[in-house]
Amino acid sequence: MRRKLLCVAVTLVAVMAVVTAQGNLLLNEGFESALSAADWSTTWGAGQFTRQTWNTPPEGSYAIYFYGGWSGGDTWGGGLQAVNAGIAPGIEYDLSAEFYWDNGWSAASQMIKLEFFDSGANLLAAYTNTLSGLTEATWVTQSVSGTAPAGSTYAQVVFEGSGFGAGGVLAADNFSLVAIPEPSVAFLALLGGGALMLLRRKVT
Repeated sequence: MRRKLLCVAVTLVAVMAVVTAQGNLLLNEGFESALSAADWSTTWGAGQFTRQTWNTPPEGSYAIYFYGGWSGGDTWGGGLQAVNAGIAPGIEYDLSAEFYWDNGWSAASQMIKLEFFDSGANLLAAYTNTLSGLTEATWVTQSVSGTAPAGSTYAQVVFEGSGFGAGGVLAADNFSLVAIPEPSVAFLALLGGGALMLLRRKVT
């Protein structure tokens, strides 16, 4: 009996470890370091998705920026980070970041996306927030959530836009991607705690 309880406890403790490891899955989430292949590995649009210290970023000293036509850069751009660790099918994930625009910024489209892929790099699902709830000259948090489909092995976090107008900037900072435990998983964690308590009683 004690051996069976021990096996159950060990299994459920492993589940508990997964549940409690809910830190940010993104690297360089606040852009405090130069962009690299280890984090925001792919960017597009000349003169776009660049680090600056303007507008008092909410986290650290830097944020990432898109610029209007006044900058002379492309009128489109973006960047992405692939997330390999911590992605599991059936788990819900929440992507959030803080955004700021000013001086007449406009764009035909602007969005954050949470995408899930299988081992063959096939897109399985994409969840999008078009950033329609932003307020001028104020840092505003926006988020999007989605569940990783069956077969998911990694995710991509994307911040992109196109059709930028002549004026202003759009900034982003403090990106976060976290797993949201499902009720059933949380219940298993509780069972794990109960099994440990029962095992302790049996041993003593």
